[in-house]
Amino acid sequence: MNSAPQRAAYFSRPWVWDLRPTPGPHSAALLLLPHGGGSAHAFTEWPAHFPDDVTVLAAQYPGRGSRFGEPPARTMEELRDALVEALDALDLPLVIFGNSLGALLGFEVAWHLEQAGRPPAALCVSGAWAPHAREPGATYGDALWSDTALVDWLHEYGGMPAEVLADPDLLTLVLDAVRADLTIVENYRFGPAPRRLACPITVLGGTEDRLVSEPTLRAWTERTRRDAEVHLLPGDHFHFADHLPYVTALVRAHLPTPADASGKRAEHDRT
Repeated sequence: MNSAPQRAAYFSRPWVWDLRPTPGPHSAALLLLPHGGGSAHAFTEWPAHFPDDVTVLAAQYPGRGSRFGEPPARTMEELRDALVEALDALDLPLVIFGNSLGALLGFEVAWHLEQAGRPPAALCVSGAWAPHAREPGATYGDALWSDTALVDWLHEYGGMPAEVLADPDLLTLVLDAVRADLTIVENYRFGPAPRRLACPITVLGGTEDRLVSEPTLRAWTERTRRDAEVHLLPGDHFHFADHLPYVTALVRAHLPTPADASGKRAEHDRT
């Protein structure tokens, strides 16, 4: 496969960033989905943990980074549909990793790719209750309405760079995007359909995470028809950042080798 047209397509789309442009050929792609209030910049250290033949992509939601001037998304469907469309040009085996909001979004993207005949190779999720197992009584309360309450919530649970939290003017600029993301999680509903993915799921959780209980984390295993594994790591809601070599190794294990990818492409060509 000639990777040049594919890479050009991604540079023309605001929703998906290529974190490490490298010449092809490429054997697989990794899509990284940020937490609520997060951006593609949260994953700048990830490419160093993957071979050069892996395309490392990160979603950039509107209302942050280079998209600061755009209104933030308000629904899960808006995020999901835009990302599924952005991935239309991708002709590589895909692994999805999502944290918190990104985990729920990852499930939705994976499901819709599967329904379109392009199932991902694996879904890896972190710091989120399973889509059908919402934390009982979970709500962000006043954080969705009061700036003061939202700032207090960010100080308590993290997820915002320290330099932003320390700069009141800068923090004010990002509150709308953070609130929009929390509202998406607050309003998300799995729906009545018993949706189960055809790909394996790897689940990560923090032992000190006060936002996600272990039972609702383990419920992710019910959302696949394949293998599922759960890893509890020391730390809070953003535990994975403290265990990056371990986490990326788990993700890397789901990526097909160059030989696997070549074999699948050859089989596809014959059919």
